[in-house]
Amino acid sequence: MVLNLQIKALIVSFIYGIIISYLIKLQYKYLFPKKYILQIIVDMLFVFDIFLLYFLVLKYINNGAFHIYFLFIIIFGYVLGYKLINRN
Repeated sequence: MVLNLQIKALIVSFIYGIIISYLIKLQYKYLFPKKYILQIIVDMLFVFDIFLLYFLVLKYINNGAFHIYFLFIIIFGYVLGYKLINRN
């Protein structure tokens, strides 16, 4: 993969990690149903949608090539976003 595409994918992965941390906080704040089965279904759909959207973005950027360091950058972005959101 060309270096330019890798840098774009790393930046998108980092930003996506921050977005994931915000969406998870939003989900637990507003989408916390009383029924356990409904909660499991909503959580599974949420996770499926997040990862599907990520791979669609990767397909647009670099034809869907996924490397393990993209996952590390997503985790780093998630942790940074979590710390920024919960700083208040």
